[in-house]
Amino acid sequence: MKPQPLDLEPEDLHNWYLEATKELNPDSYNPNAQKPFSELTEEQKFIDKFICEKIKQRIKSACEFYLRYKDNAPLFLMEHKKYIDIIMRSEAKANKMDDYYDIIDFVIDGKRIYLSSKRYNEWLFKFAFKAVLEGDKNVWIF
Repeated sequence: MKPQPLDLEPEDLHNWYLEATKELNPDSYNPNAQKPFSELTEEQKFIDKFICEKIKQRIKSACEFYLRYKDNAPLFLMEHKKYIDIIMRSEAKANKMDDYYDIIDFVIDGKRIYLSSKRYNEWLFKFAFKAVLEGDKNVWIF
């Protein structure tokens, strides 16, 4: 699929349901839902609408998380201290000369932290959307 803006509607979920059930034994799904979205009852449409809304809420939450901490490593690490050691170990392995003009430094809990803002933002994006990018096994590599 080519990259495109998010456009998710309840009808999409129903179409995916129809696509998935083609591969299943008819005893494994609701035969009353085996029709186009426009022909479903309002109660049947409710399920697709409910799930679609839940997916949108999760995506919105991940976007808000990313935007809250993008370009703000100190805030992220103050609010999520369990990642300090992971980030410090990963950053210690990085070639700092590549990012010499991109380094930010700050102190949290008495620890001086030096980070590449570019690498931090790339890591944060992978971290925030790891469920979508799960093929990327490097989410913990800073």
